[in-house]
Amino acid sequence: MRCLQRKGRFLKPKSTSKADLAAALGASFTECYQAFSELTAENATAKVSTPVGDQTRLGALTAVIAHNNEEYGYMAVYLRLKGIVPPSSDPQPAKNVKETASPKKPS
Repeated sequence: MRCLQRKGRFLKPKSTSKADLAAALGASFTECYQAFSELTAENATAKVSTPVGDQTRLGALTAVIAHNNEEYGYMAVYLRLKGIVPPSSDPQPAKNVKETASPKKPS
């Protein structure tokens, strides 16, 4: 939910129910899609405030990607310890998974 930090907002789920957590996660994906879609060559070097200090917009979004990769690595190990094949290693496509579409570019 790091992309919400760009607007000074932190989205907290209403509760820890599966539906509320899924809704909060979906909202964070939408916010990140928006943050990445707003990146241009002109604003890539603009300074933005982050929890670790000021960074360029490109640097902050690169940190989001690095963070996501790290978290996926932790998740993959956890799944394997539980005897579950991580999604990226499963040759079969996931069933009943709703894909999140990226938002339309602002006009």
